[in-house]
Amino acid sequence: LLSYVATFPISVFMSIYLQTIKGLDADDAGLVLVAYPVIQVALSPVAGWLSDRMQPRYLASFGLTIVTLSLLLTAFVTPATPIWYIFTLLLMMGGGFAAFVAPNNKAIMSSVDRQHYSMASATTGTMRLTGQAFSMGIATMVFAIYLGKQQIAPETGTEFMQSMKLTYFILAAVCAVGIYASMARGKSK
Repeated sequence: LLSYVATFPISVFMSIYLQTIKGLDADDAGLVLVAYPVIQVALSPVAGWLSDRMQPRYLASFGLTIVTLSLLLTAFVTPATPIWYIFTLLLMMGGGFAAFVAPNNKAIMSSVDRQHYSMASATTGTMRLTGQAFSMGIATMVFAIYLGKQQIAPETGTEFMQSMKLTYFILAAVCAVGIYASMARGKSK
């Protein structure tokens, strides 16, 4: 739940930032944003392989630590931040999340008996969607605080940047709690 609360708004904020603040068109913004899922796809099998060879809580907690660090660094992004830096942050986030998901799912599934796999999988999916809904609620609330009823546009760039900064700090704090929860779980079977 906490990992999805912390990571879901990343693409939304970055898309708006890249197009409204940096002035990229949708195609170029999409090329930058694709770093997050591509690195996740590339590293997830490696994380799965590693989680078969070590306690998943260590790898999952390491992944969330990388995500937390990248969220904190993203909170300090400005209109002058170079695109290569944004791309690097997205790679960090995607890599960290890849290191978290496979071991976390392994820990969840290995904590239940075989006849309960479907329930464990359904619960995991419910937590994912609930976390995504909460995260968008947080982001929308922060937008409302800074922007009110104003439209996001270059003219409201300062307010958008303030809302983005606060949201990334909140997401990093949520992710830090997730690190604790990940490390506090017991050994997997």
